[in-house]
This record gives sequence, C-alpha cells and structure tokens, in this order.
Amino acid sequence: MIPVLSREEMRAFDAHHIKAGVPSIVLMENAGRGAAEIIEQRIAKAGDSVLVVCGTGNNGGDGWVVARRLHTRGFPVTVVQIGSDARITPDAKAQRSAYEAVGGKVRSSFGLDEVVASSAIVVDALFGTGLDRPLEDGALDAVRAMNRGKIVVALDIPSGLHANTGEVMGKEAVVAHHTITFAFEKCGHFGGAAIGRVGELHTVDIGVPSSFSLPTSGRIEARDVAQRIAPRAKDAHKYTNGHVAVVGGSAGKTGAAGLTSHAALRAGAGLVTVATLAEHATFAPEIMQHALRAETLADDLERLYLKKRVLVVGPGLGLDARARTVVEHVLDTFKGTVVLDADALTLVADMGLGRLAGTNVILTPHGGELARLLKRTSEAIEADRFGAVRDAAEQSGATVVLKGPRTLVADTATLPG
Repeated sequence: MIPVLSREEMRAFDAHHIKAGVPSIVLMENAGRGAAEIIEQRIAKAGDSVLVVCGTGNNGGDGWVVARRLHTRGFPVTVVQIGSDARITPDAKAQRSAYEAVGGKVRSSFGLDEVVASSAIVVDALFGTGLDRPLEDGALDAVRAMNRGKIVVALDIPSGLHANTGEVMGKEAVVAHHTITFAFEKCGHFGGAAIGRVGELHTVDIGVPSSFSLPTSGRIEARDVAQRIAPRAKDAHKYTNGHVAVVGGSAGKTGAAGLTSHAALRAGAGLVTVATLAEHATFAPEIMQHALRAETLADDLERLYLKKRVLVVGPGLGLDARARTVVEHVLDTFKGTVVLDADALTLVADMGLGRLAGTNVILTPHGGELARLLKRTSEAIEADRFGAVRDAAEQSGATVVLKGPRTLVADTATLPG
C-alpha cells in the first residue's frame, strides 16, 4: 500500500526531520531537484521554454529550485513571482538568489497571459499543501492564466485545492496535466475536484527516510489485493470456494440481484444463490434461487443462512415493511459477513448507524447513499470524502466502501487514534 498523507501528517514529517538536523532548505533543494528531473526526463522536449510561476512561500521556493536546475540544463526559463518581496520566506528568498546568481531570468507578472501563451511548459509553484483560503486578486489571476498553458505542471498539489479534501477553495484552482508531489502522495490528490485537476501524479524522494511517518491513509495496489487472495487449490471445486447469497430483487428490480450474483461468481465464489422477494423471478441457469415468502419469511431466511459465508443484502430489495424485516433479521441473526448495498443502505439510514453495532458488516454506498446514512447533503460528502467515510466507519463500526471515481475504504482499524 502506498502511503497517502494529510496536510497535518506531512507537516509533522517535515518537522521531525528538520528537528533531527536536516535543514529545511535541503529538503527544498531535494524536492526541486527531483521535480526538475521529472520535467526534463518525462515531460519536456529538448529546447522547450519553461515558465515557472512562484509564490512567496516554500512552494515558491521549490519553484525557484526547479527554475535554476532547468536553466542550468539548457532550457529557456522565465520566472514570474506573484506577491511582494517583503512576504517571501527565508528559504524561498535564498533559492531565488541562487537562481539569479546563475543568470536566471525574472520578470513581472504584467502580461502573464502572453508569457503563458509563448511557453511550452508552465510550472505552478504558487501555493502548496499549506493553502487554507480561497485564491484572490493576483493569485487568482495567475491561476486563470496558467490554466491556459499548453502543458501545466503543479508542484505538490495544484494551487487552489485543499490538501486534505481536494476541493477547490473559492472560484478557481489550477488544472494540471502533471502534478509532482514531494515525499508522499496527499489525500487532496484523490478527493473531490482534484480528480480532474491533478493529471498524472509523480512522487519525488526528498532524501530522508520515510519510516517516521505512520499515515492513516494509503492507496491500495493490485499486489495488496493479490496478497489477500489465497491461491486456488488444483483440486478445488464449487463446494470448496464459498457460497454467497444475494438477498434482493423485488418485483421490477430483479436485474440488480442478477448483476450482483454474476459479480460474486466472477470474483471466485463457488456457489451463488439469489433469495428474492419477487414471485416468478428467473435468473441465469448457473444462479440458484431461494424464495422468501411473506408468511414464512423468518424460516426462509434461516434456511438461507445454512452453509453461507457471505450475504449481500439490498440490490433491488425494495423499501417496504417486508424489506425492512429482512434487513433487521439478517443483522440480528446471520453470523457471517454481511454486505449492505442499495436499498438496504436506505433502510439502515432510517434505523441509524448505531443499529450496526456488534455486527460484521460492509457498507458500500455512493455519495448520495452516504449522505443519507450520515444525515448530510451530497454536497457535504463530496466536499470531504475522506472525512465522511471515516465518520461513517466510526459511527457504525463497519467497513465502509465509498464508491466513486476514487473509491475510498475505511474501517475502525484505520481510524486515527
């Protein structure tokens, strides 16, 4: 799993190494050098003109290093600083002086649109992960100008995005083709509006051990999943590979249960049964069926549980009293793993997440369903998907899979503290 840090975790990481004796300007030099190497080796063509737009903070300092490194490698480089010299941080000021000492070119922000138009590559070094306010005035104008660039490369995170949530703070944020982040990927690269603004993500080693950091988030890789799937025995057969039951498929919605049952087979289940509330429902021949009748519902469910490891409850289930009875019976009596999806999530939202205490449940909501579970608006969920999925896991004790372009997974084992 690839570590993914919050802004606070990254600050603690930097502070730890600075306190241990690594000067902050060394971290800045390492970050800028690594970013320049990625630009030269993976993004730019020989002779490409480069515009670096620097702020007055340490992200701007990274930009000055990038500018100096590319300048000494023969690229035509121009730097525009947004903000007054009086506000520049000491490290950024030192890096600007180093750039100017090797003959680097600096110009004012006047006519920035024209400079952007004439540059092959625009580097956004305006604001980094520390930004906590909307862009305004000259910074906002600079972002709008950069967004007209041919190839836009953001340092650490596109300026204007929140480093924890990925949301745009205010009216605008940089839309990058590439983002070069330092030491670790950040939560804000994967949330909200960041998905359409980060572009291709690159990570730079800044020359200090990463073992200090114990992030609460990580990006799952294929090998992480592979390690959790036991190799199938050569003599395996359907009775040794688990039996999944899908509970759902009310009248007019049997397709949802059918799709779910096929997904279970494709994922490796040896046997799959659909338990449906709909009379006369038909499914593919490889899917077994189990009737749930109103007059014998409890007994039908008890028989369904026999030899089942996993129940998936909710696809096409419906929202009537019988559907609610099914969900409550499963939560109270089934001893295996229960995956709650679709209509079951709406029913649980009405019951309250506390109803799941002591159960072995996986919730699989999309943003709208999670909004109902947490009694929030969909907009609030999308504004902070990381926070929302953690809140749901904490309140329910369940594993929560928040579906979307970047699916997030949280359980109580991954929560801070």
